[in-house]
Amino acid sequence: MTFMVYRKTSKLRKSASILMVIFATAVLSWQLPVILEGLASWLGAKSPRLQVALTSFAALCVQALPFVLIGSVASATVAVFMTPQRWKKVLPTKSVPAIMVAAVLGMVVPTCECSSVPLARRMIKSGVPPSAAVTFMTAAPSLNPLVVIATVTAFGGWEMAAARFGAGLLAVVGLGLVVAAFGQQAFAALTTTDIHEHDQEHEHLHGNEHESKSQKWIHAVWHDAIGAATFLVLGGAIAATASAFLPISAAATVSQQVFVAILVMAIFAVIASLCSLGDAFVAAALVGVHPAGALAFLVVGPIIDIKLSAMMEGILGSKPTRLIALGGFSTALGTTVIVSALLGWL
Repeated sequence: MTFMVYRKTSKLRKSASILMVIFATAVLSWQLPVILEGLASWLGAKSPRLQVALTSFAALCVQALPFVLIGSVASATVAVFMTPQRWKKVLPTKSVPAIMVAAVLGMVVPTCECSSVPLARRMIKSGVPPSAAVTFMTAAPSLNPLVVIATVTAFGGWEMAAARFGAGLLAVVGLGLVVAAFGQQAFAALTTTDIHEHDQEHEHLHGNEHESKSQKWIHAVWHDAIGAATFLVLGGAIAATASAFLPISAAATVSQQVFVAILVMAIFAVIASLCSLGDAFVAAALVGVHPAGALAFLVVGPIIDIKLSAMMEGILGSKPTRLIALGGFSTALGTTVIVSALLGWL
């Protein structure tokens, strides 16, 4: 009895500590621009370009971090309360209809990249077609309403947000069809599970069975918020530094050579590994980049990047990861070109 009380008290303390850290992180994020502005003013006389970089970084943090925090809360809620069995009931059993339904669900379910990968594995283990699970895994961080609103806010209008939505929708559906056509062998190991593996997976994904849903939710918020904010800060620092210090000739090349801009920005998206709730602010901060290049950055990032590749390798396996990486990158580039041509950007 005493042990059970101690264990419960320990869990409550752990949850309270995580909540306090989340609150402290939010307060620090709110005060970060003030700190950076003061630092920028102090350094302004010595290095005007550094002042510009710090000011741009501060502005990016102010705009993007609220979306990251809100998205982490929403994503954790979906991960904890939407079980794989419920997904199986919602999605059709046939691949093509399931792909279409999964893409539509991605438009309304705010799940970040970090949560969507283990969720996709759970969906596949529950009997959902791999093509549908992959479609949802990439559609949710690409098409959900928070991402659209963040893109509108970052670019100050609907054109880039609409372009991102259209190209992203075509890309995730295209990737789903690629998986349906060529992924049977790649995903074979995930469609069969023995009892021992199921027990290990349940413990890994759901934590201690004695934890309440509220505790699991707090842990999920913590995981998603810290991961997303970390990569946002790194990506924002790179974008602000590049905008301030990149030679004008190099910026002009990326701006004028459309297909070079598309390829360069797509590769940058893979390397930067940003959360889709903050990537639009980084893209908008890169002054002089061609709109088609910015679109490639926004479409490729939520589908495949270094961070996601590492997660997929550990959770889905090497064969599915290679198929998703190659198919996702190719379809994202193709749909970027198509939508850019329709908008007259080429």
